[in-house]
Amino acid sequence: MLQVHPTPAGYQVPHGPGVAAKAYMPVMVPNRVVLRPAAPLAAPPQPLVALPRAPVQVQRPVCQPGVQTTLFGHRKPGAWEGCYSLVKTLGKGCFGTVHLVKPRDGGEERVVKEVPFKPNMPRESVLREIENMKAMDHPHVLKVFEYYESIGKICMVLEACKGGELQDLIAAHARSGLALPERFISEVMGQSLEAISYCHSKNLIHKDLKAENIMLLHQVDIAAGDRPHCIIIDLGLAEMFLPSLPRGKIYGGTKTTMAPEVMFSNFGPKCDVYSLGCILFQLLSGQLPCDPNSADMQRRLQGCRSKAQERGIFLDAKLRGPDWRLVSKASADSQELVRRMMAPQETTRPSCEEALGHRWFQMARGSSAVIPAEQLQALARYRQHSAFQRALMAKVATKMSTAQTADLVAEFKDLSRPSCGSLRTADLQTSFESLGLTPRDAETAVKALDVDGNGCVEFSEFVAACIATSGEWQKKAVKVAWHEFDTVGKGWVENSDMVKMLHLSGLVSANTDADALVRAMDSKGLGRVAYQDFQAYLEHELQLVDKAESVLSEVGQAPASESNHLGARGSVGPPGAEKASTLTLSHRRGVTRS
Repeated sequence: MLQVHPTPAGYQVPHGPGVAAKAYMPVMVPNRVVLRPAAPLAAPPQPLVALPRAPVQVQRPVCQPGVQTTLFGHRKPGAWEGCYSLVKTLGKGCFGTVHLVKPRDGGEERVVKEVPFKPNMPRESVLREIENMKAMDHPHVLKVFEYYESIGKICMVLEACKGGELQDLIAAHARSGLALPERFISEVMGQSLEAISYCHSKNLIHKDLKAENIMLLHQVDIAAGDRPHCIIIDLGLAEMFLPSLPRGKIYGGTKTTMAPEVMFSNFGPKCDVYSLGCILFQLLSGQLPCDPNSADMQRRLQGCRSKAQERGIFLDAKLRGPDWRLVSKASADSQELVRRMMAPQETTRPSCEEALGHRWFQMARGSSAVIPAEQLQALARYRQHSAFQRALMAKVATKMSTAQTADLVAEFKDLSRPSCGSLRTADLQTSFESLGLTPRDAETAVKALDVDGNGCVEFSEFVAACIATSGEWQKKAVKVAWHEFDTVGKGWVENSDMVKMLHLSGLVSANTDADALVRAMDSKGLGRVAYQDFQAYLEHELQLVDKAESVLSEVGQAPASESNHLGARGSVGPPGAEKASTLTLSHRRGVTRS
């Protein structure tokens, strides 16, 4: 039988409304935790400490393919090989195979992750990870473009993060004996906290944060001062929570970076802060705070006879805390922050937003910047576009990689910094009114930006507005959209098929006359829509927008004024971003500088 011991001294069981005491009864749990095996050393086994009870494995509902189908970001028919050519296989592991691929019709390289179904990785778990990624629209969270399903496996098409894992970078510097610059560390940690703060605002706990689950979008030369762009990956163990009861119940994660309360199967969003604190410790010292390969942990783990006993040893190590001497050479501010983030008691730990407010991050943010009125005015113009064009651009935005929109990230973060990675529509409306728009026009502009009507403008919605108001990017977006309709490359689509696709994709509402829309595209009356027809129709809509803007300008509405602006903190994009694209708010088509 499993021996039962009382709760360790110094650790208080979380309590509050809806927190059941029975959640802390110590029993064995199924193993879903990653742990590097340690070589056994001759030493007596350590005594057990309090162990958590196994939670009831209640699966959350998952959106099934076909229930709410769209052309973008959802299940695609056939196999990925039909749309992508293999560049090379990046790696194989127990959870699947990863390939670097390139679209057959041209475009950026992407990654295909093939995940076979297994007893410990059923289809529902893979679909849950896809749904979690689709719900997180943030420039520092991995983007899933689409997925394919065949017998026994699911293949996800993901953004290619060519800078590799943060873990590899830490290990390389540790081997060289060189410490990572603290400015670089603060940028990595700041971006990670921003991403997780956004996830928490969407009621999602990551629960498995570690250096292996933070990728770098591009290669960085730290010695040259390159700045990173971090991407949070692996939402497979992520858990949703109710806003009224922000507690998770399902034990899971990696023991080396797992918060103590997760081991009791009763935890809140601050468990992610603890895990990020472990990563910060590793960045500052080059070592994990709770390393199973250390001499002390190997001695204690030697002779473990069960996963429950092993977990108890890790819990005891976390309650005792790491060897803080390992970070003694770091700045006083960074030491203070890492101690707060790794506090064993979650009630004394800061939230992501509170951690981001720490003075240590000022070195990464730099001085204050100003968002000129003309940039906000470009967003306000988005209201002049038709509902169909706005919906189309919103869909296209989800197909664009973070690398393609890198120069927009800084501007978006400047605007969204106070609100967890999205723009509050109330703040935008106030800003639009400061430009001279009437309250009614300001409200219309905000509604045009907030495509899904959730009261916030997400990153892809922001990108969509930028695409629609940039002539050069409008043409690129039309090509991306057309390939989603003309899936076989014929150059045309039957009118009836186009109508069906418009409805299935959600590009037209239920009360919209899709037939009339398609007939307008089929200007020659041939019963089919060619690419040139599709392009001409959208260009005609742009001309109507230009005409409407010209009329508004003549009557003096929404004048551009350099004196009107929105103050925001500065943010820095990746190196070379200014050369990667002309898609910035200050380069919008039709923007008038005063």
